[in-house]
Amino acid sequence: MRMAEIKRLAFLGGLLAISLLVVVLNLCGFLANAYAGFARSQFRFADTRPAVRQAALLIQKLDFRNAEAVQLLAEDDLYAGRRGQALDEYEQALKLAPADAFLWRDYALARISSGLIDTDLEKAVAQAQELAPKSRPLQISLALAGLKIYALSSPG
Repeated sequence: MRMAEIKRLAFLGGLLAISLLVVVLNLCGFLANAYAGFARSQFRFADTRPAVRQAALLIQKLDFRNAEAVQLLAEDDLYAGRRGQALDEYEQALKLAPADAFLWRDYALARISSGLIDTDLEKAVAQAQELAPKSRPLQISLALAGLKIYALSSPG
């Protein structure tokens, strides 16, 4: 074999390896999205929350930068009363997906349900509103949260 043929075979082998890597990564992403869909559909039932947590942990193994998996864990912890852990997970999810307006909204609602009315809450609400100013569901949920804060703060 000549040197040119060896280089050509090495180049083709490298292309094949890169192609296989891309296929594996896409498959992992596809499976992560499938598990996320399953977890979201099961989250509303209290009996299936352990399955949701397991699905979120599996998603993290498939795609360690998946913000939705971290958000699922945060929601599970919030419902279980582990508020500090839930807020930490929301902050971790926000680092992975800082442009997700609904994630900012959910973080703001978690802070409200934890009784934390502070500058971090103001920042979360401002970020959510800035990222999706025309989203009616987002704006309505934030308005209702504001009414709850007002009711908690007003005397009698």
